[in-house]
Amino acid sequence: MEKTLNKMFEQQEEFMLLLKQHRNFPNWPIDIKSKAGQQLCREIVFSSVEEYFEALQHLKNWKSHRVTEVKKFKKINSLKSYVICYIIL
Repeated sequence: MEKTLNKMFEQQEEFMLLLKQHRNFPNWPIDIKSKAGQQLCREIVFSSVEEYFEALQHLKNWKSHRVTEVKKFKKINSLKSYVICYIIL
């Protein structure tokens, strides 16, 4: 498990460096004490929450008041939203 988490962190770090090169992101790692660093963290958190919300829209059977059960599930759409969440994080 630790190897997987380390690999994920390395991939995220590589991704952040690419964003810095191609999309004018701030230096990585960011300075969390700076205003720009805190703004970026806030933006990342809100973006990931927005993507999780989109992913939850694909789940129809979580409602306790719902009498019927929805059998249709578009796995690919849900997976896309979850992948975007993890990319953002």
